[in-house]
Amino acid sequence: MPADQPADPVPDEPSDGTANLPAEAMNPDGEWEDMPHFALQLGQDAIIGDYKVTVIAIELDADAAMAAASPRNPPPYGQYVMATVSVTYRGTSEGTPLNDLIVSYPATDNYIYDETSCAAVTARPVMSVGTLALDETAEYDVCLDVYPEAIGQPRVLVHDLTTEGWEAKLWSAE
Repeated sequence: MPADQPADPVPDEPSDGTANLPAEAMNPDGEWEDMPHFALQLGQDAIIGDYKVTVIAIELDADAAMAAASPRNPPPYGQYVMATVSVTYRGTSEGTPLNDLIVSYPATDNYIYDETSCAAVTARPVMSVGTLALDETAEYDVCLDVYPEAIGQPRVLVHDLTTEGWEAKLWSAE
């Protein structure tokens, strides 16, 4: 493979760099039957629908980052969690990450907090990405407002809202 060609994305099964999570850890009440049971490490690529997605960072205490991003950001109802995501569109026409993808945090209270829970704006919001053409890449930050006592492992899910069943992959910093 030429040096400038990216490596193939990680498959949806355990392999080097992924962690096998017990089903009960990700699906304690049986509600999320399609929850991924394998976590990718930060920086690993995965194909989700028409996107190659990479979660680059997860910041579990992002209150200061959100305050620095905008003086108009309100204080969190709980605690801000921030994820940095890179996406490359690989579909046949155009992709809009704001409409196609959603990032969420699976918390210890068995609730999945998604980016709609956050009233604050990051310094690099997904809404500023716009439409992506084939092989175009964008990087942005996603804010999540999570109940502080429910924050556990540094992990996030990325769902493709355009696929049947909202296909998802999980990334973990552990």
